[in-house]
Amino acid sequence: MATGALGRAFRGRRFDTWVRDLATVVDAAGIERFPLLEISRGGAIAIAYAVKHPERVTQLVLYGAFATGIKHGGTAEDIEAHRALASLLRLGWGVNNPAFCKTFTCRFIPEATPQHEQWFDELQRVSTSPEHAARLMERDDDLDVRPLLSQVKTPTLVIHCDRDQAVAPERGRLLASQIPGARYVSLPSANHLMLEEEPAWPLFLAELGLFLNW
Repeated sequence: MATGALGRAFRGRRFDTWVRDLATVVDAAGIERFPLLEISRGGAIAIAYAVKHPERVTQLVLYGAFATGIKHGGTAEDIEAHRALASLLRLGWGVNNPAFCKTFTCRFIPEATPQHEQWFDELQRVSTSPEHAARLMERDDDLDVRPLLSQVKTPTLVIHCDRDQAVAPERGRLLASQIPGARYVSLPSANHLMLEEEPAWPLFLAELGLFLNW
């Protein structure tokens, strides 16, 4: 892989660090060859890793993933909406504010029950700081791994929910169309994070099992 392509994939050094983190975990686990499943932002990291280490990744599964952040092809309204949400994250992340929790949780799990909402709110609180959460979102907006897609040699399955509220299905279809030989699967759900109780979950498991020969 050309070093410049990975460098262009993300402005700054954070993306390279994420890819190195993945490589470090794999090496520490002593795994030589393995299937790799990544979700959302993790899809871009998996793509970069698979391009850099094609001899190690046997199959690549990208769920709810995207190749580009909102700054690459998004409308002015989209970009402004993300800026506003980043500001909201700095103010409301991890705070027991029902209005914020409902707004943010509904982006990822619009079909959540009150119990799911409570779980997701608690996950926010314990996982990271408000500033870090906002900065992660801003870095996502800059993401662009399109130069790497044609270099993926690993068999790839792209799975996306057909009404995903956080990452539009069109972004998943873009991945599948530009990764050589990739297969695209659409699942019947509005959730970015699927729930075990919904019909899309067993379909996801079935597609995963078929692709991985489980």
